Amino acid sequence: MSSSDTSQAIINITNLRLRTFIGFNQEEKEKQQDVVINAEIHYPASKLCLSDSVDDAL
Repeated sequence: MSSSDTSQAIINITNLRLRTFIGFNQEEKEKQQDVVINAEIHYPASKLCLSDSVDDAL
């Protein structure tokens, strides 16, 4: 199958905000901070749509 035959799927994650303890300094360890995640994931979807197998999952 050539790359032109493969459907691409995109997952966009925008401004996912997590509040957690992160850091090395004592103040950072005691006070929660926001972690903001932005990601864009591209993957071939055609194989995934044809199967219910975990091995084919993202």
